[in-house]
Amino acid sequence: MATYTVLSSSSRVPPIRSWVGRSTLLGAAALASVAINSFLLPPLLLLTPWFGILGALGVMAYPWYSDGLVRALVVFGYAFCCAPVLWAQLTKAMGSLQTLIEREAFFPRLGRLRRCRIQ
Repeated sequence: MATYTVLSSSSRVPPIRSWVGRSTLLGAAALASVAINSFLLPPLLLLTPWFGILGALGVMAYPWYSDGLVRALVVFGYAFCCAPVLWAQLTKAMGSLQTLIEREAFFPRLGRLRRCRIQ
């Protein structure tokens, strides 16, 4: 969110057309698709940050802000309201990962590393 505020609020380019928005959306979608396919997680859980970024771009694209400070404050308010939703989705995703780990013997437990003994 700070990237949008710093790079997009002072320029005249709409944030949807800027490289910041496109690269962030592409990177978040690629990371989410890798995690969805490798860990077999529900897609909505991991695409929630992507929808949050898309919503932030929509907030930034609103053309009737009086100046960059108002735009930065609105983006901060949007991020403040989206943070609990993102946290809830993160905890659900971690619960799904823990369930997957308990079902599958292939994955090690989260937070516990086993040391290999070389003989």
